[in-house]
Amino acid sequence: THQLMEDRKFIFDLMVCGKTNDNEPLQEFILQSPAPIETAVKLSALYRDMSEKEKERAKDLLNVAVFSENMAVELLGITATEYNAALLLKAKDNRGRPLLDVLIENEQKEVVSYASVQRYLTEVWTARVDWSFGKFVAFSLLVLICPPAWFYFSLPLDSRIGRAPIIKFVCHIVSHVYFTILLTIVVLNITHKMYEVTSVVPNPVEWLLLLWLSGNLVSELSTVGGGSGLGIVKVSTTKFIF
Repeated sequence: THQLMEDRKFIFDLMVCGKTNDNEPLQEFILQSPAPIETAVKLSALYRDMSEKEKERAKDLLNVAVFSENMAVELLGITATEYNAALLLKAKDNRGRPLLDVLIENEQKEVVSYASVQRYLTEVWTARVDWSFGKFVAFSLLVLICPPAWFYFSLPLDSRIGRAPIIKFVCHIVSHVYFTILLTIVVLNITHKMYEVTSVVPNPVEWLLLLWLSGNLVSELSTVGGGSGLGIVKVSTTKFIF
């Protein structure tokens, strides 16, 4: 199946053959594949990509792209009633990528917006930390006004709360607030007058900023993909500040 999908001529002919009989060849190809949902998702992305290059057949290609995406939604809905949606979204393709990553990478908005997918994403985002909105606001204020609490929750804790992406996100936002305050103090020389400086040795605030920037640089370099694509922009910015 994957080898056939890499053959653009075969994919194009599949669209042409299905134009006169309600896309039956395409439907059969998807249903007979080992992973119908994955096949439908990838075909939809392929046809959308081809529609940008084949201007003469762009409308037909977009139609089959929408047809494939709708099939993926229907198949996901049918399968989710029999099996756990989390198991489906964790299933890996031939390249070892989870189905959820494939959906996001191929910009399958209709499939991602499906109810079972959204429930799974909510569970992943909160890591089953069942807090009310008020409790999340109180937690955000706590880590903002209490640096020790921010430092504690920023550590890689092996607990349900420590692993929750929403908790890490709040701590990450607070980190940016602290960094902005620290950078402002250093740039505006709030702690000391510029003309009073008699030594090239950094003061404690500057040492703290240097330590923070070093941590940011190590974090970006050690992150998967941090040195390529848009990640290189963040690395370059950190080096420029140095």
